[in-house]
Amino acid sequence: MKEVAMLERTGNFFAEKVRKILPDSFVFAVLLTFITVILALTMTGAGPKEIIEAWVKGVFDSDIIFFAFLMIMVLTFGFCIGVSKPFTRFFNWLVRFIKKPWQVYFFLVILSILLMLVNWGLAPVLAILAVEICKRVKGVDYRVAIAAFYSGLLVWHGGMSSSAA
Repeated sequence: MKEVAMLERTGNFFAEKVRKILPDSFVFAVLLTFITVILALTMTGAGPKEIIEAWVKGVFDSDIIFFAFLMIMVLTFGFCIGVSKPFTRFFNWLVRFIKKPWQVYFFLVILSILLMLVNWGLAPVLAILAVEICKRVKGVDYRVAIAAFYSGLLVWHGGMSSSAA
């Protein structure tokens, strides 16, 4: 038990350090955009106006918007399924025997792998389930539960919703 406490303290120490220095993902997006603009200005011979026009044209391309719309629909339908009454009853039935944190983590890993093999769009369903389980079981570390949930995303590309399938 002493080793677990030491490991948890060590993990919390490093998590806090990383949380303090790691910027938000939007910062990365803006930074990469500026780097791309600078590289385009120096390497292509195009002016600022042409670069901005090309960027806007690329972002608002009809194919990209159509693809983004489809992805939003997949996630929206997944969320709607996850909050529906039949699935809520099914979740309640499914998690009634889970009482300990390690059972939560194990359950989330197995279920996320199985669901992601079917379709990655079921991620919102599992995320809702994960939140509900974490609320019910005392002592669950949300960070470990999130990692367990994300473990299913390691296999989605080999499942039925992959490009190769």
